[in-house]
Amino acid sequence: MPNSIIKSYAKKTGKSIEDIEKIWNQAKAEAASKFDSENGSFWAYVNATTRAKLGLKEHVTFKNFIITENHNVEKA
Repeated sequence: MPNSIIKSYAKKTGKSIEDIEKIWNQAKAEAASKFDSENGSFWAYVNATTRAKLGLKEHVTFKNFIITENHNVEKA
C-alpha cells in the first residue's frame, strides 16, 4: 500500500502511483548505499532524490538539511 507521500507526488505530477513507487524504491536503494536506515539522513535523501527525479522543487534543499542536522548533532 502506497504511503501518503507517494500518493501526494502522484497527484502533483500526474504520474501513476506505480511509477512513483519505482522511483522511490530506486532512491531507497541509493540511500542504503550511503546511510543506515536509522539515520535521519536516509529518509531525507530518499525524499529529496525522489522529488528531484520527479522535477518537484524543494522548499529546503538537501544540503541545507544536512548542514542543519550536523549542527544539531554537534550541539547534543
